[in-house]
Amino acid sequence: MIADAVALAVNRACETGESVRLKLNTIQLGADLWRHYEVTFDVLRKRVSASIGPVVNTSGTPVGPAPAKKDTAAAPLECDIKLDYEATTRVNILDGPSFEMRRLADGRVTPRFIPWHREWSHSFVIGLLLALAGTLAWDALAGLVIFCAYALHVLADQLGFLGSAWLFPFRRARVEGMKLVHSEEPLVNFAAVWLSCLLIFWNLYAATSWRLPHFNPAKLVFYGAVIPAALYFILRRVTGR
Repeated sequence: MIADAVALAVNRACETGESVRLKLNTIQLGADLWRHYEVTFDVLRKRVSASIGPVVNTSGTPVGPAPAKKDTAAAPLECDIKLDYEATTRVNILDGPSFEMRRLADGRVTPRFIPWHREWSHSFVIGLLLALAGTLAWDALAGLVIFCAYALHVLADQLGFLGSAWLFPFRRARVEGMKLVHSEEPLVNFAAVWLSCLLIFWNLYAATSWRLPHFNPAKLVFYGAVIPAALYFILRRVTGR
């Protein structure tokens, strides 16, 4: 049923040229139990497959024994597809992802992963408008800070898979991400928050009237980021985790 529904959405977009939106709902089995399943777009074979996986808790950890056999079904596609994200989408807890099946000028259909995300809110054009508003409300320095903070957020998101629509509304298509990290990786998120906290700390420290002797941003990064990171990787190597 899942494979047929996704294939139907792709084929309808291919035939009509109109965008078709589809949401992959989660399967909740209890207060803390969910059924994991996966949907895969097979570009070479022109088909979409769905695989039913194990029961997991809200943290995503499998509960009980894994299925002895992977239950998979596939449905054919009537046109070629161009991936907008990863080939396989994993669905398990809380709320499921949505897709927008959109036909391209060359006849292919692209399944746009969570199409509402990282469009107008992740555009350098919008960042410039906000910076202009900050300049008018305060001064040029405030506008510069607003744009730099906004741009750093957009550029940080480019390290992942989804990318952002840099030139929205002039160009709605998202610039493809660098595919270096996943947004749900705990270490990546912790590192981003930690570095942000170090930057906030330095800004607050620089605004105070007292100073520590010979303390500078390089030492802050060394003691606050380099040493903790080195200890973390040494600990991982020693423990094997």
